[in-house]
Amino acid sequence: RKPTSTPKSDRYKLLKACPDTPKCWIYTVRSGDNLFSIANYFGVSQSSIYARNPWLKNTGLRAGQKLRLPPPTR
Repeated sequence: RKPTSTPKSDRYKLLKACPDTPKCWIYTVRSGDNLFSIANYFGVSQSSIYARNPWLKNTGLRAGQKLRLPPPTR
């Protein structure tokens, strides 16, 4: 089996590709989400989420916000 550049995960159904940045995905925060659960679900580090969304440190998460994520590993 050949590795693919993009995992064929159902998790991509929750993401949209960033229009201006390669290897970047946009996730819309849902009610009940927290940074740990988002990072765990997509298999990315919390620090990588903070790096792409520096405003998070000041505002925290709210449903409806758009988060930029690195490509999921799950």
